Amino acid sequence: AFAGHIKKLQPWPWLPYRRRFEEALATQQIQRDWVIGLGGRFVTNKGHHMFGWLADRFPARYKARLFGSESGGAGPSSSYEVYEALIKHHGWSGARSGESDPDALNNRGDKIHCWPWWLTKEDENGNIHVLEYTGGYDNPMKQWGECAIAVNMTSRKFAVGLEYTSLEAMDAGCAIVLPAYSLQRTGSEQYQVHMMTKFTAPLTIGRNGVRVHLADPEEVEDVIDAVHRADASIQRGQHDPAVNRAAINQYHDPQHLARVILENV
Repeated sequence: AFAGHIKKLQPWPWLPYRRRFEEALATQQIQRDWVIGLGGRFVTNKGHHMFGWLADRFPARYKARLFGSESGGAGPSSSYEVYEALIKHHGWSGARSGESDPDALNNRGDKIHCWPWWLTKEDENGNIHVLEYTGGYDNPMKQWGECAIAVNMTSRKFAVGLEYTSLEAMDAGCAIVLPAYSLQRTGSEQYQVHMMTKFTAPLTIGRNGVRVHLADPEEVEDVIDAVHRADASIQRGQHDPAVNRAAINQYHDPQHLARVILENV
């Protein structure tokens, strides 16, 4: 049925996704833990680096959590460089798990495995912020199911629409923070999200840590504001996971998409 129609199908806006979250958990209105998470592949264009740098500006009651790796081998290395940069250049302290004796940075692991790490930092108001990296994962529902807020920071250059990791977080019931351009193809009316309207790309890491000298203040504040808006919606009881789950059921169901595609070809 698709023969000769591949060019017509390429702009299709909705990724196929079949709901996977257990019904018992799907009825919950907010998540189990006060965690702000960013998952997916641990590469520079996904935003893990910038998320870590900004974690001490998130609401203090939350733990910030990074998770994910990279099958090509860059993931373990990237997770290590974030840990090292935040300790050396950005005022965090903590430890990295592993099997070796600790070095000067309290690192106990090599650079070729996704060893978890935990960091803390005190802000100017005396609040203690926690940032952790929990390693790779094979069960996204478990990971997102422990988060109250899910952040997507994929660079505009690499985001072709609403990403699968955001659909997984919606399925798990998280409050969603993402760039406005993620919804350019699908529209935003059917989703409950907190959009970053000025954010275009995450900062990466250089010799002196996160490249903060390249930061656009408006983009930085856009991320912080969106996270705080997501938290406020939870605090006011306005976060309704059923909205995004209904959108997934209606627009992303594989059978629905297959029917519509066949009707158009």
